[in-house]
Amino acid sequence: MGAKSKTPWITINGKNVADSQFSIEYLKKELNIDGNSHLSAREKGFAMNLRLALEDHLMWLMGTEAYFHLEGKHLFTHYPPGLFPFPDFVAKILLKTVIKSKIRNMMYLNGIGRHKREEQHKMGLAVFQAINDILGDNKFLMGIVIV
Repeated sequence: MGAKSKTPWITINGKNVADSQFSIEYLKKELNIDGNSHLSAREKGFAMNLRLALEDHLMWLMGTEAYFHLEGKHLFTHYPPGLFPFPDFVAKILLKTVIKSKIRNMMYLNGIGRHKREEQHKMGLAVFQAINDILGDNKFLMGIVIV
C-alpha cells in the first residue's frame, strides 16, 4: 500500500505518489509527456470517464470477489511467504474476521455490497462486455500513439 493506504502508487527517485490520477499527473509533469495529447477534448473526457469506471466500479467488483467472497486466499497462493509482518496463519484469521468485516462495511457503503454475488458477477461481465464493445477490432481503447 502507498502512503495514503491506496493502490496503485508509484515511487520515483524516492518520492511516493499515491493514487493513479496523481501518479499520471506527476509522470506527465516530471517526464514532460502527455499520452493523450493526440486526443480531442471530447476523447479526453471519454478516456477519463472510462478509466474512472474501470478503476472504481470494476475494482470494487474484483476486490469484493477476491477479498470478501474468496477471503483473500490468493494472497497465500500467489505471493511469497512472509508477505505480512506476522505469521500467515494470523493473516488468514485477520482476513476472515476483522478485515472481512471492514470490507463488508465498505462494500455496503459503496453500493456493491447491497447486491448478491451473482448480481455482482453480472455487473462485472457487463463492464467487460462494454470494454469489448468499445474496442471492437482495435488493439487499444484510445488509439495507438506511443509516447
